[in-house]
Amino acid sequence: MNLFRRPFSRIGAPAALACTALAPAACGSGGDADRAGPEAGSPAPAVERGPRAQPGTALGLYAPEQHDLYDGRFVISGGRIHQVGTLNDDSPWDHMGNDGSNLRPVGGTAEIDVNEIENTGTLDGEPLRDDHQIHFMVTQGMRGRDLVARYPLDSRASEAGAVNPALQQLDFYVRSPERNEANHPQREVFDHFFAMEVTWK
Repeated sequence: MNLFRRPFSRIGAPAALACTALAPAACGSGGDADRAGPEAGSPAPAVERGPRAQPGTALGLYAPEQHDLYDGRFVISGGRIHQVGTLNDDSPWDHMGNDGSNLRPVGGTAEIDVNEIENTGTLDGEPLRDDHQIHFMVTQGMRGRDLVARYPLDSRASEAGAVNPALQQLDFYVRSPERNEANHPQREVFDHFFAMEVTWK
């Protein structure tokens, strides 16, 4: 059974896709960005940690909109898809599935075509749940090859986070505006899928 021939036409937060997806390809190698920094010998300005600022890192990245050729469009195919829980689970349920205990493989692929600038896009070309929110996120390996997400990471040695940068995944979910405090996450509906194979087109 292929659950992914019903695409999503409402994109709740495509900016998250753009920010994380471009990171590996958006690395600067000096030039104007370096020359614009503090003069030699002067202390670097204090930087507050946030989504686009990670003090103490060994690598700097340009934001997507800093690239002259950035068109905002992402065409991505996700394979080896798993669903966390089922669509008919009785509350209370856990649809984050960090420990990997309630996962099941799903046939087919997720074909995503979104535009981060225009905040538009589809998944396989048909609307699904117009009254719900959808979130796509291409990430470094939040889940290991064993499908377990080790978050939070105990006894970590750095601030880099609980991810494996040698892996890449597509995480996507549909959630209702209505909340349910008994569930995890605390939504009445939270349909959660992730793809362990990601192809850029």
